[in-house]
Amino acid sequence: MKKAFLAIFVMMVGISFAQEEKADWGTDSLKCRQNVALYSDFLSKKDYKGATRFWQEVLGYCPKYKPLLYTNGAFIYKKLADEETDEAKKKIYIDTVFFAYERLLEYFGPNATAKEDYGIALMKYDAKNSYEKANQLLKDAIEGLPGKVSPTALQYYYMSNLQMYKAKKIDENTMVDEYFKSIDASQLAYKATKSENYPKVEDYLTKVAEPFLSCEQIVPFNQKKFDEKPDDVDNLKKILSSLDKAKCTDSDLFGQVTEKLLKLEPSAEGYYNYAILMEKKNKDAESMSNIAKAIELCNGCDDKEKYISTAAKLASKAGRGQQAVAYANDWLSINPNSGEAYLIIAKAYASSASTCATNNAEKGIVYCLAVDYAAKAKSVDASVANAANSAIGTWSGYFPTKEECFFQNINAGSSYTVGCWINKSTTVRTKD
Repeated sequence: MKKAFLAIFVMMVGISFAQEEKADWGTDSLKCRQNVALYSDFLSKKDYKGATRFWQEVLGYCPKYKPLLYTNGAFIYKKLADEETDEAKKKIYIDTVFFAYERLLEYFGPNATAKEDYGIALMKYDAKNSYEKANQLLKDAIEGLPGKVSPTALQYYYMSNLQMYKAKKIDENTMVDEYFKSIDASQLAYKATKSENYPKVEDYLTKVAEPFLSCEQIVPFNQKKFDEKPDDVDNLKKILSSLDKAKCTDSDLFGQVTEKLLKLEPSAEGYYNYAILMEKKNKDAESMSNIAKAIELCNGCDDKEKYISTAAKLASKAGRGQQAVAYANDWLSINPNSGEAYLIIAKAYASSASTCATNNAEKGIVYCLAVDYAAKAKSVDASVANAANSAIGTWSGYFPTKEECFFQNINAGSSYTVGCWINKSTTVRTKD
């Protein structure tokens, strides 16, 4: 009865497999079918050791059964290798993984997915000895799987390039070329899949490639890409991204590409980049007008805080106190715990002490208000404590004297409203 059931099961499996894909049952199709059914059964139950015996039998009876035979075999032995603590046994399992991929490519021809899996396995289990072979396999996979290459393959590919570089088999320029090739492949795959693993692997690639990403290399590399496709929006975005990551935003190319992209596709990020560029060129008016456009176009986007906080900093640096305070308050409406925003307000008030006061007492009281905001800054954000304490120490020395307050009929400890554009109240304190 048991044998009859097994025979029926094997026949059913055989029919199912035949329907899915044409199989090569070898010289003894019955034995092949039986062992395929048995190893598949053990595999479905996650009994990987049990599956190995019958998987090996299939190799003897029908080694060209299907590509699935070898992908399953690699999967089984990877599971066993990952769980094995005995190094000798582990090596046998790993060697069998490699054997499975070799036979897969030998019997069924070059396949980008198989090369990707094999390259990953080589880097995972034997990077020290197999990085060069893995490098070629993964390079073929990237070229053969446009929009489909896995983040893991991209990560291991650049790791293999790093090994090649350390072995002096490729130079720094190649490392730069391969970095951008990997980034382009990642962005293409992200566009197709929207998987967040691609941005993560791009961060990894940039971190590893950082020693090679000098502006002397990055700018000419991107200049060539710009010259080839000056009106390609995607190309321009990639160039800006690479220049930004390599901290080459001071280059003329960054400005050219930013201006070009703004004409072709006006965007919040484009105006933001251009605002930063103008600030570096000490063109405050253009910087402020462009950051304002970035904020306007953002309209609730994810980067709203970045744009508004930048606007507050740019206005503060340009000495536009009233504008800086307005942006800083907008920043606080998004992030109430921004100590930096409170410090910007404090500095704007302190810098207006002379213009917003008609006598020394009023001038000193403006500094009281500035100290209030500096104290608030460090109370909500410990990261600005040192800067806040330094400002408090300086501005406290500018508080009014008791005599100056007396002549203006102002009492220490009383509430006083600073006029001008500030229009805020503080408690009067004296320095004596």
